[in-house]
Amino acid sequence: MSYYLKMNNLRNQSIEDLRFICACMVVLIHAIALPSHTTLSLENGIYDTIYIIISEGICVVAVPIFFLISGYCFFKTMGNWRWDVWMHKMKRRLRTLLLPYVVWNLISMLFTSCLMYMGYMGGGDFNALDWFNEKGGILAFWDCGNGGRPINYPLWFIRDLIVLDLFTPLIFWLIKHTQFISVLALFLLYISRVWIDKPGLCAEAFLFFILGCYLGINKYDFTGFFKKKWPYSGIVALPLLITMCFFYDNELIYGYTRRCFTLSGVFFIIGFVAYLRSLRVLIINQLLVDSSFLIYVAHATIVLPLFEWTLYRILPANTDFAMVAKYLVASIATILVIILCYSLMAKYSPKLLAFLVGKK
Repeated sequence: MSYYLKMNNLRNQSIEDLRFICACMVVLIHAIALPSHTTLSLENGIYDTIYIIISEGICVVAVPIFFLISGYCFFKTMGNWRWDVWMHKMKRRLRTLLLPYVVWNLISMLFTSCLMYMGYMGGGDFNALDWFNEKGGILAFWDCGNGGRPINYPLWFIRDLIVLDLFTPLIFWLIKHTQFISVLALFLLYISRVWIDKPGLCAEAFLFFILGCYLGINKYDFTGFFKKKWPYSGIVALPLLITMCFFYDNELIYGYTRRCFTLSGVFFIIGFVAYLRSLRVLIINQLLVDSSFLIYVAHATIVLPLFEWTLYRILPANTDFAMVAKYLVASIATILVIILCYSLMAKYSPKLLAFLVGKK
């Protein structure tokens, strides 16, 4: 019994660690030092090289890991299909997913329009109604025209997760009848880009969520499954990472290698984190873990733009040093400020915090 309790604790701790690590990765993806050139290339200097390796390379595994964990957690305690259990889960997601999704899109919309009105973003006369209509009106909560993402663009993950949760009865039936064949088929569709490219129906989301569902339905040990594979997946992921960064300017090669790297990178990161946790080398403070959701929903359109705007004026020169400094400082400062806000709200306004992050 003690062995199983230890393994369950390791699994849960590893999942919690991954949530914070991946939230920080997402911040790095969205941070940018506002360089003078608009096209990233390894030939442009140190900043572009660092940005491509981190934001366009290593960190692309973050959201797929979120999808995988979500799929696993949906079915890890559900051996047989029960509609009453499914309905309970869906009702709970009204609070944990749908409510924060609407609230943070609305907050982002109001905050961005205020910044634009005060001249911090853009210039000239600002008309909030015209801007809202340009973004698609009420549809901005689903797709405001910025690559199929909502107004608070990182929340495409929550939008697609809501869609995937609605598909879980079909996913359960599919996995029960086809097992790993369905996951393999999705991987081939994902690699070949044979998919319906519509907001809410992302191939990457379906692949990793259903992979997580497969592991949960078949009661795999989440930690053990990935921990055993991290050295091998790392051997595969490293040359793919080098290739995708080296051929960043080549859309075809970059696209294929990125998709292959994403799968191997997900296996490596999850397994390596579980390995470090099992050795007690990696122990992430509970406050950091708890603040992960707030980091994810609040960084891109609220905190990060303010730091970027400020740093751009403090360090206006577009030298490599200045751009790297702006990129890293804006990212780290954004994470620290949101953690501080979470800590203060947890102490002085826990009900507001619970409302904002979708908890009781």
